[in-house]
Amino acid sequence: MPPPPGTPTSPRAMRRASQSFPIGIAPKAVSPAKQDESNHPGRRASQADEDVVMSNTSSEQPAQPPTAATCSTVTAEAPIPRLRSLVPAIFVPVSKILPSEESMRRSAALAETDRAEHMRQALARCDRHAAAVRANILTLFRRESARLMRQAVRDEERAAAVQGVAVRESHHHHHHHHHQQRRDAGGWSASSADLECMLANMAAPAPAPPPPRTSVAQILQGRSSSRRGAGDAIGDVPEPSFTHRAAATPRQLAAREALVLVSKATTELRGYNAHIAARRDMRRRALDKERAQRRTVAREVE
Repeated sequence: MPPPPGTPTSPRAMRRASQSFPIGIAPKAVSPAKQDESNHPGRRASQADEDVVMSNTSSEQPAQPPTAATCSTVTAEAPIPRLRSLVPAIFVPVSKILPSEESMRRSAALAETDRAEHMRQALARCDRHAAAVRANILTLFRRESARLMRQAVRDEERAAAVQGVAVRESHHHHHHHHHQQRRDAGGWSASSADLECMLANMAAPAPAPPPPRTSVAQILQGRSSSRRGAGDAIGDVPEPSFTHRAAATPRQLAAREALVLVSKATTELRGYNAHIAARRDMRRRALDKERAQRRTVAREVE
């Protein structure tokens, strides 16, 4: 059966027809990963999600279907305040030291009847209080670590978005510049006057060397032979600034801040242990003194 009139029969005409009328082309199938990403726009799977482990979050099971909580972004979570002081760590509920009001009444009555036993129990309560304060200090530093990790995830996502925009703009600029060079005749933008100026600069003699002056090292060390005046090129050298930080990625900054946080936590715990050791030693000496006085009184009575 012959084709209808006007239908292209040669290979070249058929290729032109397929390019001019792309309506019949089937759409490209979307991969399952793209479908899952389009169905959950708020969830972003990245390498940072696998590296960031927070102590106050539970591990997500891969077999469970995503819920509204797991699909929420980092910015939707409750903000964590910055750790500015460890003073709240010393406030421990009384129930952790004296579980009931009856025990509190017994402790108050014991101070009047048996002072040595009351001091011994107070020494034991001091140890329990110190353990609770250490736990509070670690909790505060873990919360600060979670805040740093959350901020690192935000900064990394923001940097990735900015980098993507910059790459697209750079690609567009490079594409436009490439077409502009192709439109130029020969691709050389320098004129004949520019070439003559370049050759003249290369052929010019070198400038005369400056007169000999005192070296910078001698001036800084105060060993110059002549006294520095107001017109000296060196003058007073300002002190360097140690607050400058080299450019780094959000992940590197987070790792640096995490190491600083670990150092601070170690220092605070060591300082608190030294403080508790001194207080405990003072209570121990008071208890030994009370027991010695009781033994002396017992001997005198006998």
